[in-house]
Amino acid sequence: MELVHCIYVKEYWDHIRYALECVIEKTNADWIPEDVYAACMMGQARVYLAPDGVIVFKLLTDNITNQNSLFVWAAYSKDGNALIKYYQDVDAIAKEFGASKISFASPRKAWHKTIHKIPGWYEVETVYEKRI
Repeated sequence: MELVHCIYVKEYWDHIRYALECVIEKTNADWIPEDVYAACMMGQARVYLAPDGVIVFKLLTDNITNQNSLFVWAAYSKDGNALIKYYQDVDAIAKEFGASKISFASPRKAWHKTIHKIPGWYEVETVYEKRI
């Protein structure tokens, strides 16, 4: 995977936007592609291009432990298996960031069955919510 530096996100935006729209459609996310663009411009997110997709990361810092973690904001590949296919790249990126863990959230129930396909991953919790 290749990092798209913030000054080049605009060059790749049509491709990135398409990938993000696919993720939003599958997950009913409450963010829009422009949120990712803005976060990249502010240095709060990083976009990586994969041979057949896009992965967006946010570096988070735990307020209590002060440890860094890499949050997978969005992962897209044409076959829908971006995290499974590129887990070694994701691990390497987390190490580059000095992250002590990697995490992601998804409403997709398929992850309950497929998370074991990525070495080292396990389910931590399931969160349910009701919008008012």
